[in-house]
Amino acid sequence: MKFLITGIPGFVGQHLANHLLENGHNVCGLLHNSRSKRIYGVKYTTWDLRNSKPKDPGFLKSCRFDGIFHLAALTHPPTSFKEPKLYFETNALGTVNLCEFFGENSVIMNCCYDEITNIITKRGILSYKDIKKGDIVFSVNLESNLLEETIIEDIYTYNFSGLLKSIKKRRINMKVTPNHYVLINKVPPPHHNSKHELIKIEDLCKDKGKNFLVSSQWKGNDLSNEIKNEYKNVFNKYMLNDILYLMGLYIGDGHSSITIRKVPSKSGLSRKEYLNQRNKQGQFVHIKNKNSSIKTIVCKGNRIFLEIPKGDKAEFKTIDLLERMNIKYSQYKECFYFSDLSLYEFLQQCGKGALNKTIPNWALNLSKDKLQRLYDGLMDSDGSRKINPQRFSTSSVELKNKFIELAIKLEKSINLNIRPPKEAYYENIKIKGKTNNYMIGCSSYPTKSFSKEDIIDEEYTGKVWCIKTKNHNFLVEREGKFYFCGNSSPEVYGICPEREIFETFPMNPISPYAVSKASA
Repeated sequence: MKFLITGIPGFVGQHLANHLLENGHNVCGLLHNSRSKRIYGVKYTTWDLRNSKPKDPGFLKSCRFDGIFHLAALTHPPTSFKEPKLYFETNALGTVNLCEFFGENSVIMNCCYDEITNIITKRGILSYKDIKKGDIVFSVNLESNLLEETIIEDIYTYNFSGLLKSIKKRRINMKVTPNHYVLINKVPPPHHNSKHELIKIEDLCKDKGKNFLVSSQWKGNDLSNEIKNEYKNVFNKYMLNDILYLMGLYIGDGHSSITIRKVPSKSGLSRKEYLNQRNKQGQFVHIKNKNSSIKTIVCKGNRIFLEIPKGDKAEFKTIDLLERMNIKYSQYKECFYFSDLSLYEFLQQCGKGALNKTIPNWALNLSKDKLQRLYDGLMDSDGSRKINPQRFSTSSVELKNKFIELAIKLEKSINLNIRPPKEAYYENIKIKGKTNNYMIGCSSYPTKSFSKEDIIDEEYTGKVWCIKTKNHNFLVEREGKFYFCGNSSPEVYGICPEREIFETFPMNPISPYAVSKASA
């Protein structure tokens, strides 16, 4: 690793530089002037930190430091009474100038991912170029092990050239900077009661044991009163579990339409006129004088179709569901269909057409057992349970993103395979598809493990990035593999404990020297 030491000619600076050199690190020293004592093996540059910028900024910009030891300071309290301005400018303003220079030039590397690692947000799978502060990401609470939705507080991007740590296995694809914190557990999943740890990947290179990428639990919420009231005709009539399974079937293999047909008029009246033919008790009465001018009437129907053919894996489950919900249906060779105005209006929120299908956000906030019913409906309609992992396919980008969120909340290990449009020929006519097909594999509690032998160094030149979140971890994707991993934040090396400050504490300043040191 590469370190910069300010105040390197001092007692602490000299011993620190020798210690780092003995342990194989590269050291650069920052001198106040060129006459200072030098150490063999250390590269030097000069900068009076009272000045906002160094004389040779290009040298410091070209160095990619893993850390800075800031030791430069004036340290003689009696003299500070004679020259308080000098002490404050050197110790306090010098620290500000140092921070501003390295902050502007992104020289200090934090914990980061490579360019093709994406982040999972409520808006979908996004590149680091497309995320913004306030986006909602998925994160694991390290105290409760529960899955939470948290916001992006800050975004960091840097230029990088050097070695990254890489892990490539069947279920893991990771490429991060050496000082990146990886979220692991020492026991196999499920990780409901075991403690998660954030450990630097360079330290894991020395660890002899197995490490497991973490899983998390989703608690979820009850159905909100707002949604209950909006679709009260549905929720008052049918059980929530049945509604969710039907929704899954419809999203995967269903569609709806308004049917219009003309039928002979038996009464000779229009529909409005016919509905007015009631007595005081609300009963229809016999119509004596029929209006023969109205021969036919137009009937509208709100039909729902489930494209589940006979012999399909979901046929008998669908029959059982519709009969339990007391829905009168018809079944042909290729589908079920029925009419229900309240269900028709309810299912419109799931999108129209294969490319626009989606899962409503309110459904994804439900508890895990409710989400399982939705997942079962999706897998029984447009998925495959015969192979491991189970697979769900869709051509809808929105549904792909929502299904991944659903699978994560059900503690599934997922992988994503994107299949480009295919070409086919019909009677020498070339037919080319226009949309990608997204194949999502789902496994329950798979072992995502690695050991130090799986971690290798790979040369990399390009952008690296990371974000700041509350729990110091978030869900990422790289080349179709998903996992929770650490992030960059001011507290990445540990949160400073809060405590009450008294006048007798050592940081209580009693001289200009102490004031400048405290401010720095």
